[in-house]
Amino acid sequence: MRVTQQSQTSAMRADLATVSGRLAKIQQQVASGRQLERASDNPAGALAALRYRRSLRSYEQYDRNIGDAKMWLGTADSALKGIDDRLTRAQDLTIQAENGSLGPTARNAIATELRAIAEEMIGLGNTRTLGRPIFGGTSGNAQAYDPSGSYVGDSGVVNRTVGSGSSYQVNVTGPEVFGIENPGDPINGNTFEMLREIADRVEAGVGVSDGLDAITRSRTSVNNAQATLGARLSSLEKLEARNVDVTIEMRSALSETEDIDLADAILDLKNQEAAYTVALNVTARILDRSLMDFLR
Repeated sequence: MRVTQQSQTSAMRADLATVSGRLAKIQQQVASGRQLERASDNPAGALAALRYRRSLRSYEQYDRNIGDAKMWLGTADSALKGIDDRLTRAQDLTIQAENGSLGPTARNAIATELRAIAEEMIGLGNTRTLGRPIFGGTSGNAQAYDPSGSYVGDSGVVNRTVGSGSSYQVNVTGPEVFGIENPGDPINGNTFEMLREIADRVEAGVGVSDGLDAITRSRTSVNNAQATLGARLSSLEKLEARNVDVTIEMRSALSETEDIDLADAILDLKNQEAAYTVALNVTARILDRSLMDFLR
């Protein structure tokens, strides 16, 4: 079979193009640090990379949700601490008021402070985060309690999705903390009614001891809410740490799928450069001088 000069030239050009293409590809990989530039480079690896990236986006959203949940829980905990402090002060005042030797002026002063505490408590009951009242459930109202101390929120649950199939309640409602209104028996009503009723009894000098039991019940509700929120916060922090570990593992797997081993890639680059140089030299010896002048 006769091999013409033209067919020999075409074959060598094709071989040079192949070697040059391999060299260009490894040069691009070293420059970008990635072995997956397009899906056709490794279809299976490209699909795996897509799955890793989708999972990473999900965990990034979980992380944002956990941050939001911790903010809700932290704000509520601070408010509950303030509420408990004010109830402690109201308890101390009520104990003082039980002293039968107090005159009208002293009783009136205690009653005035108890009513002021009730107003402060309404303010704490309307604590907000991101423009929403934390004790108002899912209601669209700007406040959980109106100025009289009546609840205007609802019993809705505020949840945050913090993992695959995992959500956490981040709120407690006003009635869970302050109790339920009872206009017919205010000493057993919500905290605001109870404090105002105690103030009235202090002024009248009768039935003050019932107020101590009512304050104790109110503090128990607040402490129970604190314990509930504290347990949720602790659980969230553990989940957050676990999510961080999973994210690190997925980023590592994604890197192994997409990124090159730089040391191996540089060795491969040197090998391809050597192969290309050898191919040029071999071609120079075989083809006409005029062709090699062109190649050089």
